[in-house]
Amino acid sequence: MFCPKCGTKNEEGAKFCILCGNELVKSEEVSERSYGGEDNNIESEVQVESNTNVENNTSVVSSVSVESNTSTSVENKKVNKKIDFKSLIGMFIKPNESYEKNNQALSNPIMAGVLLIIPTLIMLFSTIIRNVISLVRVSRYEWGKGTIVSWEFKNILQLDFVDVVLKNFFIYLLVMVAIAGVFYIISLIFKKGMNFFKTVSIVAISFVPFAIFGYVLSPLLALIWGKLGVIFMIFAIVSMLVFIVSFINKEIDLKGDAQMMYYLVCFSVILISGYFVLIKYISSLLGL
Repeated sequence: MFCPKCGTKNEEGAKFCILCGNELVKSEEVSERSYGGEDNNIESEVQVESNTNVENNTSVVSSVSVESNTSTSVENKKVNKKIDFKSLIGMFIKPNESYEKNNQALSNPIMAGVLLIIPTLIMLFSTIIRNVISLVRVSRYEWGKGTIVSWEFKNILQLDFVDVVLKNFFIYLLVMVAIAGVFYIISLIFKKGMNFFKTVSIVAISFVPFAIFGYVLSPLLALIWGKLGVIFMIFAIVSMLVFIVSFINKEIDLKGDAQMMYYLVCFSVILISGYFVLIKYISSLLGL
């Protein structure tokens, strides 16, 4: 063993240095304690550093997971708030599946407005075509020849396109919004309030098959065979009702008698209101 003071080598177990007389036992204990303390400090520092690294890694992982979850949710929201052309077609091929996929998007006011435009344009286009044909196609009866049909294309100038387009455009829009309003208001009475814009979207989607089969195909097929036009009109009305009932059932939690009463009140109000509006419109045309 060596003396910590002068560095002289001494025998093992010696209590005092043979050269300077320094006490060796206490010095050794002090040195061991100091070395031990340094080791403990080193170990504690290492442990603190490791704990700090673990905490940093944990915080980094948690922040990354939070960011990834946030980005995923944002992406999901973006997807749910858009309806592309494929999804719109899917509403008629696979109605239930497409409705669940685009459920949130239907509550968007802009989306509800876009969906309203689709059946409105279909019915408006069909109305313009029928008005043009009624003016251009002229039939007259001649003695000995029977009924003669001629096409007078110059008569198309008699059609007031602005009046026909604007008037019918707003009529079709108001009819769909009014029907949606009936379902919405009565749902509030039954304390099962729905989102108004989603109700408008449901009615607009339901009017698309009605516009196609009832306004476009039915008049054309009636020219071939009158009963065929009636068949397509019935199919158009039934399709619209099935779509409306199926989609609204997903939004209101009504069962049994309450559900029957809800639809009984809704369709009664719609039909009665439509009857009086139709009577008033016919009376105005006849000048009564």
